[in-house]
Amino acid sequence: MDAFFDAAVEMSQFFRIHPENPQSRLIHQAGNVSSGIEPIFALEATRDVRGPDLKTRRIEVRDFAYREWQDTADQGDCLPDTFVTADMMAASAHLDMQACLQPFVDNAISKTVNLATDATLDDVDEVFSNAYSTGLKGCTVFRPGARCGQVLRMRNDSHCCHVDREAD
Repeated sequence: MDAFFDAAVEMSQFFRIHPENPQSRLIHQAGNVSSGIEPIFALEATRDVRGPDLKTRRIEVRDFAYREWQDTADQGDCLPDTFVTADMMAASAHLDMQACLQPFVDNAISKTVNLATDATLDDVDEVFSNAYSTGLKGCTVFRPGARCGQVLRMRNDSHCCHVDREAD
């Protein structure tokens, strides 16, 4: 019977990448030091954070590597090409990144494909079709401004409503 339990425990252990863990909020608050499998959302952005009092406040966030570069670079330096944000990547590049890791992960990987504001339903369909044909177990798309209550947005993005109006 012990052999059965040992085999059951061995087969129950999966490798997975958690979509949201308790540290994720801390990562954003501690200088945005890691975005995991995701590319940088934006070099500078605003994030709506709801506190224990249920009030929402907007905080400014800067990518950790970008902030380090700004602190050490000469003011006349051009931004290096290595700073690639999610909106600069083609949808296929997002899927390729996820496809590289999927064979080594038992569960679906939490990865978002960032689309342009003017992305159509056909664009979304193409992303999901490509994700499926690539063998991905999960896929999420994000299109800026597609709904009220977006908690993370580009720094200069004006939006029609606040996160508290998400249910409207």
